[in-house]
Amino acid sequence: MKGFKILFITAIFLLPKISFGCSCTSPTTFCESITSSTGDIRPNIIVRGFIEGTSGNREININHVMYGELNKNKIIVDNGFCTLFYNELENNQEYIFALNINEDRYSLLNCAISFLKIENNVIKGKIAPGIESINYFEFNTIEACGINFDIINLKNEITLFPNPTKGIICLKVNELKSSFENYDINIFDLLGRKLFNHKKLEGFIEKDIWTINIQDIPSGVYIIRLSNKNQECSYRIVKE
Repeated sequence: MKGFKILFITAIFLLPKISFGCSCTSPTTFCESITSSTGDIRPNIIVRGFIEGTSGNREININHVMYGELNKNKIIVDNGFCTLFYNELENNQEYIFALNINEDRYSLLNCAISFLKIENNVIKGKIAPGIESINYFEFNTIEACGINFDIINLKNEITLFPNPTKGIICLKVNELKSSFENYDINIFDLLGRKLFNHKKLEGFIEKDIWTINIQDIPSGVYIIRLSNKNQECSYRIVKE
């Protein structure tokens, strides 16, 4: 009896660290986790965001809603029962999260791989069979996930002209579908040397045209790169 009491007390202290009752078969990839056997999408929303908080429930700063509808910039994610790999979440790290919503409460999918790490716009982890690393902007090409994610492609959103140019480059937002704030605009030669830098903190305005003067740069072929913490794209341009 004494031994049973000791074992019971020990179990109580260990309970928060042990996941009991997970009788389901764990999926092997994120895409398998979010897709049901009938091909339906399991989570209510799939979002991209940064984690805040290293224990208990986590706060996610939302950067982009990839699937579903959400009108919040921050949400609290519950530590759901039988959530796989929950303790692997790192503070101030960016992830893709597959989440369920129940009465304004958000939780990771049970018995699932329901988040993937993002580093420098590269998604890493058990994404799909044979895929453990992929560029964020190519994520919607994975057929195994059974869904076309809403991936922002800046080249479709922002038009750069004229090309070739005699010295003035114009940038125009075609349709404001997402935030275009806090951008670094860099120009590199083909050897990778940076020749121009500008931080456009105020962002782009829909239908507005913003100009860059590169008249002091010699004639040649250059790469213009637009980037912020969430997005990046490059344009090849000719200076006459």
